[in-house]
Amino acid sequence: YSSRIFISREDVHRRRVTNRGELMDELNNLGFEKYILSELDYSEQVRLFSQAEFIIGAHGSGLINGLYSNSVDTIEMYADRYTAAIYEIFQSIGHEYACLQCIPRGKDLEVDVDQLSNLIISMEN
Repeated sequence: YSSRIFISREDVHRRRVTNRGELMDELNNLGFEKYILSELDYSEQVRLFSQAEFIIGAHGSGLINGLYSNSVDTIEMYADRYTAAIYEIFQSIGHEYACLQCIPRGKDLEVDVDQLSNLIISMEN
């Protein structure tokens, strides 16, 4: 497994990234790999996230798997509504966290890829 994880929601019906191709081109250049969590059983998800160093994903329950990591940087993407639940949990255990507001596209979201890339780089420094 890659230590740089992008949680894809392409298998669900909301909070999918509408510009996924452009996003994945940039994330691949930065060493990230895409994972569809519904394709992994529980033990595979634990192994994946236990060695994670960086997680990116749209708001959703998959992000909470960062709890399996000792130390992880996380970027949570959201469109029109933000809840601080992931932030509060990760903050309480010392994980680095940032959020990125995206453009709402119906039930989905469009990511400003340059803005995300800059956020990743700033968290790495």
